[in-house]
This record gives sequence, C-alpha cells and structure tokens, in this order.
Amino acid sequence: MAPDTDYNSTRSESLKTARQKTKRPPLWRCQQCGRSFANRNQSHACGRHKLQDRFDGKPPEIRALFKGVAALVKSIGPVRILPEKTRIAFQVRMSFAQVTPRQRWLDGHVVLARRLEHPRFRKIETFSPRNHLHAFRLTSLAEIDAEFHAWIEEAYRVGEQRHLPPTRRAAKKSASSARLGNRGGMTAAQFRSMALSLPGAIESAHMNHPDFRVGGKIFATLGGNEEFGVVMLSPDEQREFVAAEPKGFAPVKGGWGRSGSTEVHLETVRTVTLRKAMTAAWRRRAPIEKRKMRTK
Repeated sequence: MAPDTDYNSTRSESLKTARQKTKRPPLWRCQQCGRSFANRNQSHACGRHKLQDRFDGKPPEIRALFKGVAALVKSIGPVRILPEKTRIAFQVRMSFAQVTPRQRWLDGHVVLARRLEHPRFRKIETFSPRNHLHAFRLTSLAEIDAEFHAWIEEAYRVGEQRHLPPTRRAAKKSASSARLGNRGGMTAAQFRSMALSLPGAIESAHMNHPDFRVGGKIFATLGGNEEFGVVMLSPDEQREFVAAEPKGFAPVKGGWGRSGSTEVHLETVRTVTLRKAMTAAWRRRAPIEKRKMRTK
C-alpha cells in the first residue's frame, strides 16, 4: 500500500509541533563580525564575505546546483546561509551542512547525530558520539533527490540542537514523572532501544526513515526527524490501545491507519503501554520460532 497525502500531512504537522516545543538558550553574537553561535565565545574566523564571490569563475550549472540545495534547506525551515572564505555554511543554531563550489561539482557535508554508512558518502568523520561529518559530492540536480532530502532534514535537526540530551530542567522533570508512576514521555533513542530489544529485531530503513524489522517484515518505524513513532498493529489492537491511552496513540490518517498503523506520541506515551503495543506489533510480524522466544 502506497502512503497517501494525509500521512505526509501528519508528518509535517508533527515536525512543526516539535520545533515549536523546542526551547534553547539565546545565541551568542560576535561583536566583530556579527555572526551568532550556540556557544558563547565560539572560536571562529571573523570575516565578511559575499555569496557571489564563491561563484566567481564557476559555470552557471554550479550556481544552479547550489540554488537547488538552498531551496531544499529553506523548505525544511528557517536557515542562515553564511558565505565563508572557501565554502558556504547552513546554520540554524549551529552549522549543520556546508558546500564548496568547484568547477564541475559541489563538494559538501552534512552533520548527523549518528554514523550513517552509505555509498553516496565519500567519507565519514566522527568527532563525538553525536557529531558525525558525512561528506558528499553533487554533480547534477537529479542527485538532490528524496534520499538527499532525508539527510538534509536529519542534519537540520542537528542545526536546531534537537539531537542533544534534554536540559537539566527537562531531565529533572522526566525523572520526576518516572517516580510518579510513568506519566509519559520518551525519546526516539528509547523507542529504538525498545524495538531492538525484541528477539530477532534489526534496524533498517524505508522511504528514508528508520524502521524496525523481524523476519524481514516491518513492525515499527520512526517518522519525521524521529519526533514520533509508528507501530503496525491489527485494527482491533489499535482500537484497544487508542481507547486505553488516547494521548499516547492515534491511528495514522488514511489507508495506513485503517489497516492498523498507529502513531505513537513520544512526548506523552507511557513506557509500559508502549512496550505492550511494540510487542504486539512484533508478534504480528515475527516468524513462529521467534514468537516462542522470551521477550523482555
């Protein structure tokens, strides 16, 4: 079954809501060059450069490639495009991508919070557990495709610093909620860990989003920039979980939802309930021999 526009609309609304709820300290602004950074007194090379200077002597096709990348980034959200001495950076709170115009192509990189092995990445450099530089090369507009879009969207989240652990206040609130009976809330990392804890489960990808499979069949996914999850329940199971915890579960809109695909609201779902739903979805997909294995 092909996904419909209702599902894509739900995904976009989830992305917008997640951004609205993300709060970080104000940026520090350099008094000499006017650039803003997430970290106070950030080390950088002050300078004022013009965007056009990066394309002097370059073919018009290279400028068209850059415009394609810039348009893609702007479609995801607000961004600062910062021409530097030899490259052009894309920044929200922090830089998350850059391109360097060459005579026949654009060299560049995206910064992801995970290491993503892929043939299109020319090299990957790991600087910290949540900082992995993925270098790419673009030679035509056709390469600015859905796959590239997904990487830029994921990198944009790094630019917003939404890949970082919660602030001390948020962590304290989360711990307090857990002590008061698991009122709700979990991270994408916890969703992923829960899925992979089930026997035979592996992580893969479908339509440029992480999914979790057993026996080659998908039983759960992470949607958007990992702001929400989806579990593949039966229609009857879906009705039970939505009725029991309406703030944590909702049918995916359209045909997917009618067949049992159920969106998981990570900010409000109770861990104990999600584990039951995740296990139910896993059992629907697992081979018979796996179902007999003990689940946590």
